[in-house]
Amino acid sequence: MVKDYFSQHKNLRLVVVEKLKHLKRGKSKNRGKAFRKTLSNWNYRELLNIIEMRCEENRVSFRSVNPYKTSQTCPTCTHVERENRSGEKFLCLRCGYEKHADLVGAQNILERFLSGQYGAAFKAD
Repeated sequence: MVKDYFSQHKNLRLVVVEKLKHLKRGKSKNRGKAFRKTLSNWNYRELLNIIEMRCEENRVSFRSVNPYKTSQTCPTCTHVERENRSGEKFLCLRCGYEKHADLVGAQNILERFLSGQYGAAFKAD
């Protein structure tokens, strides 16, 4: 699947992912026993290693950023609020921007890299 993506996107120059540490640990209200059990068969690190390897093979830059509040931050007005996200729906309570929450998170992850210390020199097309 990852290999196919790289073969279909020949002009890809950058892949930015979120750093997820200790995803399977902890007992917060959002990460109960059922959540950890679901993730027990999912190896995020292995998937990232495959993506990173394919990036190297295809001369694509591979970077990661801190995902803190990326799916709660409005990409239009930068308003951050937990209630902006409700399940898979993102609706900014300040400006009304609406989109799928995962897409908003992905937009914010890319923006965080591009506006950060190392991404500022990377020219996006």
